Amino acid sequence: MVDRFGNPRWTAARGRAAAVYRSRRLRKSLLILVIAFVIYGLLGFLAAPPIIRQQIETRASAALSRPVTLAAVHLNPYTLRLQLDQLHVADRDGKLAFVDIDQTLIDASWSSLLRMAPVLDELVLQRRRERRAEVPRVQDRCVGADRNGRVAQLPEERA
Repeated sequence: MVDRFGNPRWTAARGRAAAVYRSRRLRKSLLILVIAFVIYGLLGFLAAPPIIRQQIETRASAALSRPVTLAAVHLNPYTLRLQLDQLHVADRDGKLAFVDIDQTLIDASWSSLLRMAPVLDELVLQRRRERRAEVPRVQDRCVGADRNGRVAQLPEERA
C-alpha cells in the first residue's frame, strides 16, 4: 500500500503510530502520567505555600528565639522558585524590628534531587532593613581617643 506521497515508509510509520495509539497500556500510562503531573502542580501551587509558611515561622522563631512572621509564600513547583513576601524578624521583646526583608526569591535547581542537597541557582533579598545595636568599642572608651578609635598622642611636657 502506498500513501498519497508515494513513500511506503510513511505508510508503515503511520500504521505503527496507529497501533501505538490504539494500545490500551500506553493510553493508561499516559493518563496516569498526566494525572500525576496535574496533582503535583495543584499540591505545589495550593497546598505547599501555607505549610511552608507555617514551618518557616515556627522553626525560625524557635531557632532564633525571636518572633518571626511571614506575609505570603509563593511556590512554583515546576521551576522550583520560592518567593517569600515581607519576612519580619522582631527583636527579642517583640516590639522593634530586628530584620525586615520585603521579598526573598529562592530559585532552586533540579540537580538538588540528584545531589540530595539543596542547590540554589539564585538567591535575591530585596529591600533588606536591619537594626544594629551600637556597642562602644574599647578604643572609644579610652581617654583621648578620637571618633575613629585612634588614641591621640599627648603633647610632651616641657620642663
